[in-house]
Amino acid sequence: MLIPKLVEYSRRLALPPTLYVETPVRYLIDLDSEGVPQGIVDTATNERGQKRGKPIMVPAPPVKRTSGNKPLLLASNAEYTLGLARKRAAESRHDAYRSLMQRCFDETKAPGILAICRFYERGGVSNLNVPNDFDRDATMTFRVDNEFVAADLAVQAFWAGNLVPPGAPVMQCQGCGHRRPVLKRLPGSLKGVPDGQPAGTSLISADKEAFQSYGLEASLTAPTCADCAERFTKALNQLLASDTNHVRLGSSVAVFWTSEDTADASPASLLLDPQPGEVRGFLESPRTGKRSGAPDVARFYALVLSAAGARAVVREWIDIALPDAEAAIRQWFTRQVIIDLRTGERRYFSLTALAGATERDLKDVPPPVKRALWRAALTGERMPSSLLSAAVRRARADGQVTAAHVSLIK
Repeated sequence: MLIPKLVEYSRRLALPPTLYVETPVRYLIDLDSEGVPQGIVDTATNERGQKRGKPIMVPAPPVKRTSGNKPLLLASNAEYTLGLARKRAAESRHDAYRSLMQRCFDETKAPGILAICRFYERGGVSNLNVPNDFDRDATMTFRVDNEFVAADLAVQAFWAGNLVPPGAPVMQCQGCGHRRPVLKRLPGSLKGVPDGQPAGTSLISADKEAFQSYGLEASLTAPTCADCAERFTKALNQLLASDTNHVRLGSSVAVFWTSEDTADASPASLLLDPQPGEVRGFLESPRTGKRSGAPDVARFYALVLSAAGARAVVREWIDIALPDAEAAIRQWFTRQVIIDLRTGERRYFSLTALAGATERDLKDVPPPVKRALWRAALTGERMPSSLLSAAVRRARADGQVTAAHVSLIK
């Protein structure tokens, strides 16, 4: 049920255009409406020692590019865009890029694409004043009369037509349940899964026979139509990027959302940073009537992911009524509270602090520990006895019992 719930959630979001993604673009090639170059703008900053460029909404590849001539419209490097060689001969790749641009104009008649085609016809890069420190590997795009060509609605519709390849098999989609053409390779990838590859990770992918069944390979092991694949990937990326919808659990990451919009942030975020005042307000909310504003039929969803190379691994999936999740979190904080006898202040402990009570050093805490704490807090389930035994052993080894030990064991 994971994919359908993400697809449902995506319909409440303002998603980017189909097959578009916000990505760092370093160079803006400015043209006028006749295709005459007006200059090159370098958008890079030296933030964190990198010069990647300004995030701009541009076309994304229909599938991951590995080799061969696979030009990316309005978002490629200098080898494709300008014919400037990198490690390989650039001529064939530049020709492929120009052919794609011409096909886009033939189908859209977009004025911006026409200006780019004229730019190429009149000499292309030979008419540009290319800086000496020009990075040929960087992504670049075009502006015509100071407007991004990639923002043209006709151009966006043209690029969306690349999502479903010819001859795609028709199967029942895991996202919407309808029989539609499904994708062997899903568009886009997940960004923000700990220890995943920099290019991103895939939620649905099988590249070895052991992972395949019924003769299905790659992403056909969980067939998904183009629309649902776009939706669940972008929805999950927004959750991973949101400060209020994800928490780091060691080498894993948890994302969470509700089936209905709520007025307040999810109380799940309190588990990582339980400020006494905020916890007190949450515990008193049933009495004060200050609730999230979501109907009682709302559901709470939580997904925990880790990475294995280029693939995302689902470690936990929780689907529970939102009132039950809130009740479980209230019980969690009520049971663990420690009262300072000197000040009378109530202390609550984050998942990190509780996990740290099981090992001498936080880096030695096994990955399943935080996930077990996370699940117990959200569902009210009992914690594994092995986790409690580890806390007792740690306390004995240290020769002292800390407040975190007491809170965890109680």
